[in-house]
Amino acid sequence: MEGQEFESAEELQKQVDADWHELNHECPSRARGCNGKPPLVAHPELLKPERPYRPEWELDLFDLKRVDQYLAEFTWTRTCTSVGQLRMRKIRYSLGYAWAHQDVSVTYDPEMRQYVFKQIRSETRKGKEQPELEPVRRDAKNLSVEDITGLPSALEDMPTRQLMLPFAMCQLQPERVAQGA
Repeated sequence: MEGQEFESAEELQKQVDADWHELNHECPSRARGCNGKPPLVAHPELLKPERPYRPEWELDLFDLKRVDQYLAEFTWTRTCTSVGQLRMRKIRYSLGYAWAHQDVSVTYDPEMRQYVFKQIRSETRKGKEQPELEPVRRDAKNLSVEDITGLPSALEDMPTRQLMLPFAMCQLQPERVAQGA
């Protein structure tokens, strides 16, 4: 909860464990496949991990090529701004003024690690003939292992005793969490 403070890592861990139990064992879920049941009631198999979790192993196990292949399966559509820009994953890509107000399809090239922007042509747009534009490629930004996982910086700030909570929480107030470690 917002505004909660904990005197030690043990106290924080007790609260995280209680919240985790309540959310997963008691609270009904609207997630597909849960049918209104709590997640671990609907899917008890999730209680048996496929492998042990160790933060220090995660970087070695993370496969960026799988992320690339996954992204390559999709096509997104965007409309460029008045200056020929659009956003992908909150990152702005500039295609140039000729792309202003153009509808664009976006695919991902996993080999080059680039987004490929192609004009979606219609007969006319607002009564004007659309010039044909060549596809544009831009390097995909914020798709490194560290960008996706946040692990290197999170691992540096981890307390000596592993807490079962998201890494992002460890980064919010590392001095408070580390006090009791």
